[in-house]
Amino acid sequence: MLNRYRLLHRLGHSQTWLALDTEPSPPGQCVVQQHEFNPAATKAALAIGPLLKTASQHPQLPTLLNWFDEGSSSYWVWEFVPERNLETKLAEAGCFTVAQIGQLLAEVLPVLHWLHDRGIIHGNLKPTNLIDRGDRVPVTLVDFGSTKLAAVARSPIPVSPEYAAPEQLRGQPDCTSDLYSLGVTCLHLLTDLRPFDLRDGMEQWVWQAYWVPNDCDPATPHQRQALARLLERLATPTGDRFQSAAVVLEELVRSHLIPPSRPLPPPVAPPTAKEIPLWRCVARLEGHSGLFGTINTVAISPDGRTIASGGNDKTICLWDATTGDRLGQLTGHTGAVRSVIFSSDGQQLVSGSSDRTLKFWDVATQALVSSLDAHAQAVTAVCGSLRLASLEGFSQIFASGSADKTVKLWDGSSRTAIAMLAGHRLAITAIAFSPTAPLLASASLDSTIRLWDRVTHQSIALFTAHTRAVRAIAFSPNGEHLASGGDDNTIRLWNLATRRSTSLPGHAWAVTALVFSSDGQSLISGSWDKTLKLWDLRTGSATVLAQHTDSVSAIALSLDGETIASGGQDKTICLWQKNPE
Repeated sequence: MLNRYRLLHRLGHSQTWLALDTEPSPPGQCVVQQHEFNPAATKAALAIGPLLKTASQHPQLPTLLNWFDEGSSSYWVWEFVPERNLETKLAEAGCFTVAQIGQLLAEVLPVLHWLHDRGIIHGNLKPTNLIDRGDRVPVTLVDFGSTKLAAVARSPIPVSPEYAAPEQLRGQPDCTSDLYSLGVTCLHLLTDLRPFDLRDGMEQWVWQAYWVPNDCDPATPHQRQALARLLERLATPTGDRFQSAAVVLEELVRSHLIPPSRPLPPPVAPPTAKEIPLWRCVARLEGHSGLFGTINTVAISPDGRTIASGGNDKTICLWDATTGDRLGQLTGHTGAVRSVIFSSDGQQLVSGSSDRTLKFWDVATQALVSSLDAHAQAVTAVCGSLRLASLEGFSQIFASGSADKTVKLWDGSSRTAIAMLAGHRLAITAIAFSPTAPLLASASLDSTIRLWDRVTHQSIALFTAHTRAVRAIAFSPNGEHLASGGDDNTIRLWNLATRRSTSLPGHAWAVTALVFSSDGQSLISGSWDKTLKLWDLRTGSATVLAQHTDSVSAIALSLDGETIASGGQDKTICLWQKNPE
């Protein structure tokens, strides 16, 4: 296959060549990128190739024409994009003006949004990879030799260190790493100084001391200050960095750096049925009512026939999952119902409430069986070890988390407390049992996740990558990974063996609910942005389910994987089912 392409000369210092495709008549120019063979790289290339082929249909990206393996290398063949890059434009025309930087951001951010929404990290954004195609044509982003899938980006990316985010150099890139590189690119274009020269000995940016206004720049002091603030947030190495391209665009408009009429990033094209199974909303259940009818929690019984929901109206509703009919309403709590779970046989329901109690209900008779004064403050989360029947001694355990910053383990038969786990600095928001080991995970408003040994009752790990409150956690079915989401609008996938994580940014607001598919290849997330997202963890791509008119607060998945129930602040439960293939 490589014989088809005549390599003319190397482009830059990478394994990239300008080449001639000899098969068409007449032959045409193209770009060939070589990737050295190793098992992990080949697997990643196979996963990202089809995804990049679809993503490269964006008009500001070169088209991926072909990819193949030969000898000890993999090769990607790209459309050749002529014209000068922004480094050349800087050398010819001098430092960019405020208006030119605003225009550049307005042109590049929609492309990054397009890539990031598909789970693709460009990985090497810098002036030489931004092609200026004329005043009337938006810039084109080229060079995908360092591209990674956000879901599997676990190794260092061969990038230009001057433009790379700190986490990228540590081998932990995420989609915001591209935003950092874009910000540093703008600093270089404004000052005509290398990024390393724009830092002091303490690694702080001092670029504004070298920013001399262009004589032809009509920007006002207010516009200069607004741009400086925006670029500082783009290029910050901390968690204060913008979390999505769409948010940066909104800030550009709000700061009057670009016209308000400029369109926001294009919506993600719906994936085909071959990429991600299509789902449809088959019913909307409405039973919680009144001012406090918002829904906090949903659960599906093990046999898939019954749905339970709890709300701020202090009640629990039971639903027929097949017909959507309401089977009954359980009353007895004196505070909002925050969490519900079914017992492993589906005959009982356990609920936790802001009234600080745990209550046990008989599902068939809808009667209250017993009540426990469980915590000193609101019970915020309840979970059971439904899949641990094979682990002797653990099949009857369940746990509760509370605003009192503690997690309690309970014996399911005697309903007595076994242990209290303390270590978080703020309220517990979510808890989850590992399906394969005696482990418990807890999430908190303190932005951390703790991993607990259920035998010794000791905290054995502390995860701190989130920059704001963590609101949802879930173990993968094989117990090897933990997913977490929170107020920083991101989902993190933790490898429990290495204790390292990768990021799935994509939601526009806080992530509130997470559920793995039974095969572990997909993850379902819910958010305050009113949507559910179904992530294909093999490719990093996602499809959006949008029916709620307010924040999504809870998600449940049936054991057969065929039904999703989502509850929201719009006081409804949406039932989703797969479309026939």
